[in-house]
Amino acid sequence: MIKSFSVKMKNGKPNILLLTYPRTGQHLLRSLLQSTNALIDWTHNIDMPQFIRKADTTRPFYDGSQTVITVVRDPLDSITSALVYDMYQNNYTLKNIKMFGGVIVDDYVKFWEYLLENADMFILYEDLISNNMGTLDLICKKLNLNVVSSLGKIIQDYEPNHMVSSLSSPLYLSVKDEVSKINLKKCYDVYTKAKGLCITLEE
Repeated sequence: MIKSFSVKMKNGKPNILLLTYPRTGQHLLRSLLQSTNALIDWTHNIDMPQFIRKADTTRPFYDGSQTVITVVRDPLDSITSALVYDMYQNNYTLKNIKMFGGVIVDDYVKFWEYLLENADMFILYEDLISNNMGTLDLICKKLNLNVVSSLGKIIQDYEPNHMVSSLSSPLYLSVKDEVSKINLKKCYDVYTKAKGLCITLEE
């Protein structure tokens, strides 16, 4: 893991990959960073066939040529939101959560173990949501990025049928209740490590 925040370059421009667990504010962060001079790409995929999300074959896997940024969100909230979104897209049921709780935990832990080894910058979800402009300013200072276009109103680029917030689903509380019954200790172990690496607005 690069601790100096030295940004990697491509074609004379900062080359950044947003590699995030689903439902952790990637759309917002992508919209913010697209106002800078960086080349931005994004994915939720670390090439794990058993990951609870469908493989995103339209985006590149991490190949070492990008500065990797990720967003750290509480496991209960992020897993719940990801599952609600999957239920919205793929007609999953609460029964699936009961059946595959162990798989959900294992995939979450594998995902974050990968990020702990490969991500260069960790952003706290709460900071991104509560102060998105302050978060953008902090990232720009750490990576020596330049804002080259006015943000004006933040426009997030959503895919067709995208659910902007899982909280809007009537299933959210029921899913969260089921997820809370899963032993998430291993998830919180990796979350605590990742949270400890986050750059914060207090810096």
